[in-house]
Amino acid sequence: MIESIHFKVRKSSHLASRVVKPSRQRGGFLFDNLIFFIEYRNLKLIAYQIMKPPFLKAIDFSEEDFDSNNLLLELRIHVIEKCNLKCVYCLSNAPFTNEESDNKEEKLSLDEIKNNIKQAKELGIKVVSITGSGEPLLYKNLKEIIEFIKGFGLGVVLFTNGLLLTKELAEWLNRKDINLMVKLNSFNPEINDKLVGVKGAQKVFLDKIEMLVNMGFAEDKRLALNCIILKENYKEIPKLFIFCRKNGIIPWIETITITGRAREEMKLPKEMIETLYKKLSEINKKQFGFEWQPDSPIVGADRRRYKYVAQIDIYGNVYHTDANITDEVGNIRETSLYNLITSDRFIQLKDRDKHSRNFLEKEYSELTGGIYKILTNKKFRVGSLPLENTKNLILGKIERKISKNLPIKLFQFWGGCKNPNLPIDYAELCEEATLDNLKRLNDELVKIYKPGLKIYISPGDERVQKVNKIPKEKTEKYVKTLTEIANRYDGLFSVIPISVLYKRYSADFLMHLTKTKQEITNDICSQPDFKKLVSNARKNIFGEDLESKSKIMERSREAAKDYIVYRVAEEKAEIFREFDDCIRSFFIKYTPFYKRYIKDMSKTKPRLDCLLVFYTGKKGNITQPWQAIGRENNEELLFLSQERLKNSIKSLVSQR
Repeated sequence: MIESIHFKVRKSSHLASRVVKPSRQRGGFLFDNLIFFIEYRNLKLIAYQIMKPPFLKAIDFSEEDFDSNNLLLELRIHVIEKCNLKCVYCLSNAPFTNEESDNKEEKLSLDEIKNNIKQAKELGIKVVSITGSGEPLLYKNLKEIIEFIKGFGLGVVLFTNGLLLTKELAEWLNRKDINLMVKLNSFNPEINDKLVGVKGAQKVFLDKIEMLVNMGFAEDKRLALNCIILKENYKEIPKLFIFCRKNGIIPWIETITITGRAREEMKLPKEMIETLYKKLSEINKKQFGFEWQPDSPIVGADRRRYKYVAQIDIYGNVYHTDANITDEVGNIRETSLYNLITSDRFIQLKDRDKHSRNFLEKEYSELTGGIYKILTNKKFRVGSLPLENTKNLILGKIERKISKNLPIKLFQFWGGCKNPNLPIDYAELCEEATLDNLKRLNDELVKIYKPGLKIYISPGDERVQKVNKIPKEKTEKYVKTLTEIANRYDGLFSVIPISVLYKRYSADFLMHLTKTKQEITNDICSQPDFKKLVSNARKNIFGEDLESKSKIMERSREAAKDYIVYRVAEEKAEIFREFDDCIRSFFIKYTPFYKRYIKDMSKTKPRLDCLLVFYTGKKGNITQPWQAIGRENNEELLFLSQERLKNSIKSLVSQR
C-alpha cells in the first residue's frame, strides 16, 4: 500500500503540489471527492470515479442535513442595495454606486441584521449567504457581520463581483474560511462587459479569479463562479464549465430569473436549456468522472436545498428560496422569522418548489412512478396498495436516488433461522428461491432504470435466539448459508445480521430493551392482532421440553410478546439508523403493534411508515424464506407453492 503520493493536480498550473493519503476503494484511490491521474514511477494509476460532483463547501448539505428537523439550512441576507456594476439581468435592480434608490423605505440596521441571523441560527441554519441587493464589498460593516456569523459556528458564502477585492481582504477572507461566489459571464471581453454594464470588467474578473485560485479557495471548494445563461453567451457555456472544472472552481451556472432588470425576452427557450444542461452533464461525466442529473436551475446543485432557504432583503422583507424575490411572505419587523417561515404562505411556496425543477420534472416523475409501479406490482406485494401518504414517502426516497443515478435501496427484514422443527436438509432451496424472486423484481426494474436495486438483508439471528429459544449454532449456520447464497448475486444483496447491529449499538439497545420490557409487556396481550402473532410464533418455537400442547401454547405466547418487545426496543434504539436512505421492506408486518408503542413512526430509521410488504405465499412469488418444507404426522407438508420448489423437492426425494 502506498502511504502517500506527491502529485500535481490537473486542475490548474496555479496550484502547488501537495501530499495526500489515499484510501483504497474499488481498486482505485479516492481523493477529496475529485478525480486525478497519479504518476508513480512507471506506474499510472487512475483514481476511482465517484458519482457526486463537488459543490460549494458551505452549502454542500449532507443527507443528514436534509433529513434533520431543521426548518432552514441557509439564510440569505441582503446588506446593501448599491452596486458597482449594472448587470442587464440583475434580479434586484440594484442602483449604480452614484445613483439614488427610488425606494425610500428604511433599510435594516446592523443590529437588525444581527438579530435576524441569530433568529435563523435558532431555526437550524448551517450557513449565511451575504448577497446584496448589490455589491457586499461596498458595505462598511461587512467584516463585523462576518465575525458575528462565524461566532455562531456557521458557514459564510459571500456573493461578490470581485472588482473591489484586494489581496489583503482576500487573505483575511481566506483566514476566516469564507466561501466566495465571483462573476464571469464570457471569455469575450465585449460580451462580458456588455452584460455587466461596465467596460474593462472582464479582465479584472479573470485577475481576481486567478488570485483566489492561487490562495487555495478553489482547492478547498470555497470558490464558485456565477454565470447567467443568456443568448449572448449560450454557445460558450460549455467552455466556461470546463474552465471551472479544470481549475477546481464550482460552476454556478444558472438560468435567468425574470425580476428586477431582467426581461422576459432574455429567457431562452426551454428546449435550448435542456440541450445545454444535458451537454454539460455529459462533459461532467466523460471528462471529469462526475455524475450529475441535470434537474436543477444551477448546474450540479442538489435541488433539495431550495426547500430550506429563506432570504431577507435590505428592507426586512422575507422570501422563500434564494432565486426569486417576488414570493414575499412578510416583514421581519412585524413578526418573528419563525412565524414567517412556518406560515401557510411560506409552506405553500416551499411545497410548490418551482425553482428546483425544470425540464426534467416530467421525465423524473414518470421514471419515479414507473419504479414504484414495479415495486408494488401485484406479482410481488401483499394486500392493497400503500396509502397515499405512504406512497409519497416511498416516491420521495426513489426520486432522491434517481436524482443521483444511484440504486434504489431496500432494507429487507429476514427470518433469523430456518424453522428448527423442520428438516434442515432443504433449507437452501427456499433461500435461493426467495432471492431469485427478489432478483426477478430487480431485473424488471433494471429495464427502466439501469442502477436497479441494492437490497440489504437483515436476518434476525440473535432475536430468534432470545425469543424463540433457538440455539446459537443453528442461527450461525443459517446466517452463514444465507450469506453464501446471497454472494452469488453479483452484489445485489448484502447480509447484515441483527446480531451485528445489537453489538454495534449495544449501549442504546440494552437500555431500551430493559425499559421497553417494563413498559409494554403486560399490555401486548390486549391488542387485537395478538392471537395472529401467537399463531405465527407457534410455528417457530423450539425446545425439547415442549411435550404438551399447553407448554407449546405458553411458549408461543411468550415468544409473541418478546418479539414485539425486541422489535420496539430495536426501533427506539435506532439500530437501523445507517440504512435511513433505504425503503423498508418486509415479508410480513405487525404495524398495529408498532403504532401503539412507537409514538412517532416517522422518526424511526428507516421510517416505519414508509415501507413495502413483499409476501405472496399462496401465489409463490416472493415468500417467507424460513418456511421451507417439513413433516407433520409423518406426511410431507409444503409451506410453499412454487412449482420450482415442488419439482426440486420431488427430485431430491426420488434420488434418495
